[in-house]
Amino acid sequence: MQKPNNRHANLKRGTSTLYFKDKNPAEYRMRGGVCFPMMIHSGGRTDIQGFILMSGQNIKTKQVVIFEQRDFVVVEPILGDNQLIEFPGIETWLNMCFSRYFARQFFWNQDFELAKKYRLEIIRSQMIEPKPRMMEILWTDEKEAMSVIWKYIKLGMIAWDAGSILDRALEQVKNDDKDMLPAVYALAVLLSGIERFPYKERPE
Repeated sequence: MQKPNNRHANLKRGTSTLYFKDKNPAEYRMRGGVCFPMMIHSGGRTDIQGFILMSGQNIKTKQVVIFEQRDFVVVEPILGDNQLIEFPGIETWLNMCFSRYFARQFFWNQDFELAKKYRLEIIRSQMIEPKPRMMEILWTDEKEAMSVIWKYIKLGMIAWDAGSILDRALEQVKNDDKDMLPAVYALAVLLSGIERFPYKERPE
């Protein structure tokens, strides 16, 4: 996925105009989705993993582009005995989303106490500035949320990096993997939030 080489914040419109090397600039509403670390069972093994992504929805075409994504286990990095980073956090990633896209709003949907733990870590982190805004999205069941993903894919209204973690996770789900993978969960949260709070045109 081509990354922008410049950006402009349209504060009154709540959007970002992104400029690219090889294509025309476009105006996007930036929104993210997060799955806080949870237990997963995949390939016969148990693990803990979270996932976070940032998208831009083109306000003219309505297509959603997943510009950034990454898996994580902790908010702040954990150092090993040799003082090298053993588990990277998401501090620099969150800062990058703001510096590259002026993006700081994320949707989430998980157990309240679990989410509260990680949201507090983000708020208390001295390295994360400005603080992201976290908005809870409610749904009746996961099947409803998953149907939103397939709708966007079917209509060609979403794009992401081929070979990425999200790409591989969606392929697993297509192959009848019944376990909810964090990358797919984060995408379901994102698209549910976009559907729940559609972009409304604002004057300059």
